Amino acid sequence: MITPGSANALLLGDDAEPPLFIGSAFNNGTGTLALTVPAGAQAGDLFLVALLTGNTLPVIPSGFTSVASVSSNAARMYVATKISAGETSITYEGSGSGSVAILLVYQGVNQASPVDAVSAATTGSSTTATTGTVSTAGPNERLVHIWGMANTSVGTADAATTLRSSQTGQTDNRLVMADEIRLSAGATSGRTATFVSSGQWSAFAVALKNP
Repeated sequence: MITPGSANALLLGDDAEPPLFIGSAFNNGTGTLALTVPAGAQAGDLFLVALLTGNTLPVIPSGFTSVASVSSNAARMYVATKISAGETSITYEGSGSGSVAILLVYQGVNQASPVDAVSAATTGSSTTATTGTVSTAGPNERLVHIWGMANTSVGTADAATTLRSSQTGQTDNRLVMADEIRLSAGATSGRTATFVSSGQWSAFAVALKNP
C-alpha cells in the first residue's frame, strides 16, 4: 500500500490507489453523544459521518463540513466530512430516540479537497432506495452510498457495493452505508438498497478523491 502523502503517492498521479476503508463506528439516541474513532485511524484520514433522524436535523459536529442533507420526508439525514487531526472520538448531537449516526474512516484521500462529487438527494416511499448518479473527475475514486429508511427493517446493500455498516436508532430508522471503487472517471450508476418493510427513505452518493 502507498503511504498517503508520501512522495511515491504524489508521483502516482492518475495511478494513485483509491481511498482505503479503515473502519466504522456508530451510536444512537438523543442528546450529546460520541462516536469512537475505529482502531487504525490516524491524522490525515477522512472522517465521513451520516446522521439519520425522524426529527429536526441537529447541527453537524464541530469542525465538520456539510456535504449534503435532506429534510423533506421522515428520513431526514445529513452527511459531513472532516480531515482527522488525530481525534479518538467525535462528539455530536442526537435528535430523538430514533436518531442513528455512522462514522466511516478512509485513508489516502486528497487532503485539500477530499470530496470530488455528491449526488443530488433521492427520496421516496417503498422497500427499495436508490442513490443518485454523479460524474467523477478522475480514476480510482471511492464511491460511498448512504441509504436512510424511516423504519428499522433489515436493509441489504446493492450487490455491486461492499457493506460497511447497517445500524438502527433505538426506536426507529435504519441507516445503511456501503462503498465501491470507481476505476474510471465519468458517470456513475445509482445503487439500490432493499429493505424488508416499505417506508419513506432518502439516499446520497459521495465520491472521494485519491491524493
